[in-house]
Amino acid sequence: MSFRGFYGEQIARALTLFPREQILLLRSEDLKHQPDELLNLVNGFLEIPPPGKRGRRFVHVGREMDYGSRLSEDDVAFLREVFASDQERLKSLTGLHF
Repeated sequence: MSFRGFYGEQIARALTLFPREQILLLRSEDLKHQPDELLNLVNGFLEIPPPGKRGRRFVHVGREMDYGSRLSEDDVAFLREVFASDQERLKSLTGLHF
């Protein structure tokens, strides 16, 4: 069973279906902060010409919401424990650390 947020598990599954050299892993925050560099990387991976300078743009950005409460320290500690082994798995498979 796969759950959202367990990216190490999802990457491990993808690697059973595709060779590592056919998978390009990117971080959304890099696209947000360095769109041209990241798009050039994608185009290079696909072996197609670079798209040219695009610049930053924000489309379909969700609005900030007040959820009426915050996570407690216990909640954060629990979630860190739940995701710890998957985060290590993700890091070992990809070299990416979050």
